[in-house]
Amino acid sequence: MTDTKKIKMLLIEKDMSQRDLAIKCGLNKTTVNQIINDKTSPRTDQIEKICAALGVTDCSEKAAIFLKQKSQK
Repeated sequence: MTDTKKIKMLLIEKDMSQRDLAIKCGLNKTTVNQIINDKTSPRTDQIEKICAALGVTDCSEKAAIFLKQKSQK
């Protein structure tokens, strides 16, 4: 499960659209949209590309974005 709020916040901070991110990552815009909206789980290589494009280099921050656990009821 992806922390979609964190990715959207980083996009705003970087003044990037999902299209900009897709181009910078070399990924399809639809794929980026599905990852950001938690419709699909990203592959490891996609996580690395997205993090690099957003300037996220810290492993624990990457984990916080892409390994978010579902809240328990």
